[in-house]
Amino acid sequence: MTTRVLISFFCDDRPGVIEELSAEIEANGGNWLDSQLARLGGRFAGVLQVQVPAVRREALAAALDGLGQRGITA
Repeated sequence: MTTRVLISFFCDDRPGVIEELSAEIEANGGNWLDSQLARLGGRFAGVLQVQVPAVRREALAAALDGLGQRGITA
């Protein structure tokens, strides 16, 4: 069974942010369905709609929390 989750994030606007987010989603068996992304005052922000196996939802949340060490708040 899969579930859909919304992920919001913000960070400094820099190259590689999307790759970092998508790597964590993919590593947890997720599929990036849709997104709205924006550059706001030198920062980068977005909302993602992701489909992930229900049993991996908590692992994905933990992986996204870990992105804080790389300057991405999700």
